[in-house]
Amino acid sequence: LFDRTFARLGVAVDYARVPGDRAEWDRLIAPETKAIFVETLPNPKNDLVDIVAVAEVARAHGIPLVVDNTGATPYVIRPLELGADVVVHSSTKFLTGHGAA
Repeated sequence: LFDRTFARLGVAVDYARVPGDRAEWDRLIAPETKAIFVETLPNPKNDLVDIVAVAEVARAHGIPLVVDNTGATPYVIRPLELGADVVVHSSTKFLTGHGAA
């Protein structure tokens, strides 16, 4: 989605290679940055993102933090309570598990 589809639409993406490095998140913010997007359990390494720290970076720059919480589900992690502005889930995976949603 980020590398191909968004690129075709003219949307550029930067990646934080070390999700635990708050300074890296801060360095990646440019004047044209519109949002920060993270997964609570990111592929492929499942290295947890410090949502509180990234939310503080986003807030300091006046941009929203969008969190994909599909893997963790709201039962395990509730990103809104940790400072996220928007939370998304794939309802066909862990919330229902069978695609009927």
